[in-house]
Amino acid sequence: MWDNEGWASQHIRKHCVTVDEAWQVVFESSKCIPLESPYQLHYPPFKRYWTIGATQTNRLLMVVWEQHRETKNLITAFEPSKEQVKIYESKTKKIR
Repeated sequence: MWDNEGWASQHIRKHCVTVDEAWQVVFESSKCIPLESPYQLHYPPFKRYWTIGATQTNRLLMVVWEQHRETKNLITAFEPSKEQVKIYESKTKKIR
């Protein structure tokens, strides 16, 4: 189900985030609203998504991942800037 675990976990740790925290935001939260990344053309056949959400300890993270069929790959996770939060809230307001 996750085919880039070694690479992604090293990359995510560079941002002082654990893989478990990133996974919680994306795959364990019912509040997660995934948005398609604007960079789709660069990564076929995977679809790239991003979201901002809270971990179980209420740490706010921006997480990027990709999916092709049943394969899900975390790409990166980090604490979002205020501007990134505003963009996410404006885009998800239309969906909610």
